[in-house]
Amino acid sequence: MPKSPSDVVRVLRKDLEDARQAWIDTSTSDVERQGREVSSFLVYRDSLEHVLDFHALRHTFISNLVRGGVNPKVAQELARHSTITLTMDRYSHTVMGELLAALDVLPDLAGESPPVHDQQATGTHS
Repeated sequence: MPKSPSDVVRVLRKDLEDARQAWIDTSTSDVERQGREVSSFLVYRDSLEHVLDFHALRHTFISNLVRGGVNPKVAQELARHSTITLTMDRYSHTVMGELLAALDVLPDLAGESPPVHDQQATGTHS
């Protein structure tokens, strides 16, 4: 059982290493194994400097609750945040697919184009 914050970090990193190795070990072919070994799945810090820590887990937890349609007030209470603003503005994240899906609910305003009529020259030009 971890006794200090630094112990918690060590336990999390060790758990990640063990889970990653178990995932790699379940590969069913050499090609799959090589692909898993070069991936950043279950690494503590990836090539973009993204870190998997408890804070990141909180972001993922809240974002997944919101993505799943949970009432924002419920998400706030589960996160034990003091304000809904903290929960929704800081901890809830969207992904591009969600943004595109949101736009799909809008009506198609393009409709049919009006017919094009030939313009008759009137001698004025602006």
